[in-house]
Amino acid sequence: MSFSDRLNLFIHRHASHAVATVDSGYNTAMAVWRGAMIDLDMIHMPKIEYFTVSDAIKQKEDKLMTAWAKFEHALLQHPDIGMVFIEDTALWQESLTSLTSGSTGDLLTLSQVIGGYAMICFSHGIRFKLIPAQQWKGQLNKGAVARRIIREMGEAWQFKNDHITDAVGMGLSMINDWKVTK
Repeated sequence: MSFSDRLNLFIHRHASHAVATVDSGYNTAMAVWRGAMIDLDMIHMPKIEYFTVSDAIKQKEDKLMTAWAKFEHALLQHPDIGMVFIEDTALWQESLTSLTSGSTGDLLTLSQVIGGYAMICFSHGIRFKLIPAQQWKGQLNKGAVARRIIREMGEAWQFKNDHITDAVGMGLSMINDWKVTK
C-alpha cells in the first residue's frame, strides 16, 4: 500500500476532522484542509495560517517560545483539526544550503521548533506525523512545486512565499499522490 493510500485510509477514518500540513521554522506556514482530503474530486483552497518570529528577538529561547506560542495560537484557531503533518528535517548531502544549515546549527534549531510543534499537538490531543521532504516532493525544487500547485489549483493561486508553497504542496502531494523523483 502506497504512502498516499495509507494516508487517505487514515483520513477517511477521521473524516470529520480537518487536516493541517506545516512547513516549520521561524517563518511557519500551515495549510488547513477541509473536504479536499476526504473527497479527492473536490480540492478546495486551504485556509493558510502564516507567522514569523521577529529578528528583533535575539535570545534563542525567546525565539523558540515565540514560535511555539504562535503555532499553538494558529492551531487553536481551527478546533476541528484532527491531524497535523509537519515537514521533518533532513540533511541533504547534495545540497549546499542543507549542509550549511547543518554546520551553522540552523538545522538543529529547526528540529527544536518542530519538536515543540509536535508537543503542542500532543498536549491538545491532536495526532501528528513528521513527513520527510523527500517523501512528499522528492528532489523537486520550489519552482516545480509551485507549478504543480498551479496545475492542481489554477492560476488564481497566489504564492506569498516558499513556506506557503511547501505547506500547500505537501497537502496536494498527499491528496493526489504526486509522483516524486528520487
